[in-house]
Amino acid sequence: MDTDEHGWERTPSRGWQFSQLQGDPLNSSPCWVLPIRFYPCPSVVRPRRSGLQQAIYTGVKSRVAEALRLAAQSLWQAKNYFGDLFRRWKARLGSPKAITAMAHKLARVLWHLLKFKEPFKPEVFAKEEEKMQRKKLARLQNLATALNYHLVPNQ
Repeated sequence: MDTDEHGWERTPSRGWQFSQLQGDPLNSSPCWVLPIRFYPCPSVVRPRRSGLQQAIYTGVKSRVAEALRLAAQSLWQAKNYFGDLFRRWKARLGSPKAITAMAHKLARVLWHLLKFKEPFKPEVFAKEEEKMQRKKLARLQNLATALNYHLVPNQ
């Protein structure tokens, strides 16, 4: 095989490649590595997660997905449209599905903001908030009527 001064070898099928990683404790056996991306040998055993790392690891592969899930999970205490929507979904679907659904909704909002390069406008959701307030008031009036009460608005 052809070898240059930097340790790259010419193989018939893959072109120029580095023959062995030097100084990598995880790869003590010879590994074939492409110039840009490292491919570990099949015989190399990666260290397992243990202790606190294992407890924290959620299995989400995307950092954005994990951030959106955390944002969705924090909406249970928000006093706005998204908070009300999350609490309704949580009561109806359960917490895990509600978190996933709200993360998906936040991702769609974020995608729209990035695609059209515009800032977030909370007044877009004002119409939905008004609709939700009317539904809450109608539900409360129905409950009061069922219990033989009459609602009087504050002045």
